Amino acid sequence: MRIEKSEIAGKLSMLRKAIPSKTDIDCLRGVLISDGTMTATNLNTTIQTDIDCAQDERFILPLKAIEMIENLPDGVVDIQPAKDNTVFIRAGSIKNKVATHPADEFPEIDILESAQQIGIESERLQDAINTVLYAVATVSTRPTVTGLLFDGDGENLNLVALDGYRMAWAGIPYKGEFRMIVPKASVQTLLTLGLTGNVNIRFTRRAAVFELSGYTFHSRLLEGEYPEYKRLFPAYKDSVLIDRRSMMESLRRAMICIDDKNRPMVVLNIDGEDLRLSTKSGVGDYSETLRLEGAAGHAVKIGFNGRYLQECFKSYSGDVVECFFNGAGDAMVVDDGEVKSLVLPVRLSGAE
Repeated sequence: MRIEKSEIAGKLSMLRKAIPSKTDIDCLRGVLISDGTMTATNLNTTIQTDIDCAQDERFILPLKAIEMIENLPDGVVDIQPAKDNTVFIRAGSIKNKVATHPADEFPEIDILESAQQIGIESERLQDAINTVLYAVATVSTRPTVTGLLFDGDGENLNLVALDGYRMAWAGIPYKGEFRMIVPKASVQTLLTLGLTGNVNIRFTRRAAVFELSGYTFHSRLLEGEYPEYKRLFPAYKDSVLIDRRSMMESLRRAMICIDDKNRPMVVLNIDGEDLRLSTKSGVGDYSETLRLEGAAGHAVKIGFNGRYLQECFKSYSGDVVECFFNGAGDAMVVDDGEVKSLVLPVRLSGAE
């Protein structure tokens, strides 16, 4: 096949995201070119795209060949497979021969033609994912919480993440009913492909296919029961309105004064119309008072992991958020009408 270097290099850059860095299956360390498509997979995620100039071709473009193509000068590249499991690459006076693997060794990908299908506007989907993804567990004895829950309840598509210390929930209006759990790594890769236009999603119990502009993304799904997140948010009577940007700036200053980055303790004292944020460590003793928009119903002193608070407030986009609280041992709930989050407190010592 003959193709402009810029065109194929751009496609290979996206497909690389699904090529495993370590694998015992050698044929996966490359891209399958077959009947007008290019495919890369690590068996958990797969990325496909079209390549019109290779309608009658079928071979694996190995990683070394991909690296060579990416480093060629601009212009037409001629890529031809040979019968001895090699690939020839020519560009101007440059000639290169690279060993590859038989195309028949590459695993077949299920395109899920008979699966359930939904359509979501990409910008809203991307915003919702970005809002909650920070709260997905990295590791857990409960595998389902290492993924992002897509829960269509008949009125909204709810995107939910939790890790045992915090929880985040964003909703998009959607009439369908379905539920699937997509692994965190898959969601992160999906976002890097660029979501534009309308995203069509096909899925079964075990796998999902996201049809994007120019690319098709396959992911395995996590099986099992996800926690009943709607029941985990407590109903508190007391709340305060906090200027989100002022809170973020105060947290950033406080974190400078914390020496324990694994347990960065920040204390919130809420009393009347004042919120006093403080931290004390071997590095420094910091405090700052923020003015609330309205008075709290009762005074409370709560300790939190400062990094968790930062990630929570950063996930919102509005100027003001409403924070609901009860007591020192109870979670704080943050809500702006579209996104709801929960952060568990940490135990305070007598000196804090």
